[in-house]
Amino acid sequence: MAEAAKPSMTRRYIPGWPDWPAALLSVLIVAAFFWQLHVGLAESWAWGGASRESVLAGRWWVLFTAIFLHGGPIHVTLNTAALLFWGRAVSLRISSGRRATLNDGLIYIGFFLVCGLLSSLCFIVMNGGAGAVGASGAIFGLWGAEALIGNRAIGFRKLTDRDFWREVLGAVVGNVAMLAGGSFLIDGASTIAWEGHLGGFLAGLLLIRPALRLSGRA
Repeated sequence: MAEAAKPSMTRRYIPGWPDWPAALLSVLIVAAFFWQLHVGLAESWAWGGASRESVLAGRWWVLFTAIFLHGGPIHVTLNTAALLFWGRAVSLRISSGRRATLNDGLIYIGFFLVCGLLSSLCFIVMNGGAGAVGASGAIFGLWGAEALIGNRAIGFRKLTDRDFWREVLGAVVGNVAMLAGGSFLIDGASTIAWEGHLGGFLAGLLLIRPALRLSGRA
């Protein structure tokens, strides 16, 4: 009997796209956008956009509903594409590169929603003005997680790793680019909710380890 080789800390995943959890979230986001078109974009923002005023009035659910609402077709298209792209590493890591089980999917979706919740909280704490909508805060949570795990099957990047800081720089540059093109991306929005992106990214960094321990694949 041969001795099993010790797993490499940099063992790579086999190529592939995220499994059904990311696809399900994408479908829900697109379905929510069609609902927005039915009731009116402005009306949907007033009902479910994350704002300090709404939370103080007891409408705490806007911290979640804001994740699934968007500002226009370009906004929802880019966020859906980003979800499928940035969610790949997290999806594969939780499922160990295999097709996600129900438990894997629930952990992935829970991770996404908690990152979105903390993103909304960060936004309303730092910005007392207009409300915010969009899944990008939760997606930045996936980006933060990906910065720490990369495409490793096991192990984590160190905070001194060049690849980790490359991801951080990418997130900063991405926010600057979105701030510059915000009105184009969100059909006339005055700015991008960078506060939510910051909160989501930090949430992803902090929560990916507990999420993987919960899945038994830390």
